[in-house]
Amino acid sequence: MAQISLTRLCLQEEDHELEEVRCKHEFVLPLLTSWTPRNPGRRYWGFLTMGSCDFWLWKDDCIDPRSKFVIPKLLGRIAELEHSVESSRKVETSDKEINKPTKSTKSMASKIDMNKKESKMDNLKAIEKK
Repeated sequence: MAQISLTRLCLQEEDHELEEVRCKHEFVLPLLTSWTPRNPGRRYWGFLTMGSCDFWLWKDDCIDPRSKFVIPKLLGRIAELEHSVESSRKVETSDKEINKPTKSTKSMASKIDMNKKESKMDNLKAIEKK
């Protein structure tokens, strides 16, 4: 299943018109979204990995208490639903594998067909003799 990019969903149209934010080393910083329990959905400029440069800057104001409560619950629910979808896909795949004819079932079916044909031939021969 394709993962939803929550960071991309949180970007606004005017974000594309923002001037560049640079660190003290003059690197352009990407706009990221925090998904921590204290700042869910809050956007900031910074590096994904904190290497030699630890500069970052909040874009959004503080998150209100209700959002801090609701957003993690919604993210948890999304994760549960994605897990359910993935599990049901695995069940569908295993059902197809179970119902797929194997070589032995194909050979049995052909033997049964041959036996039916032979018994029909025997019946026709018996009728002709009468």
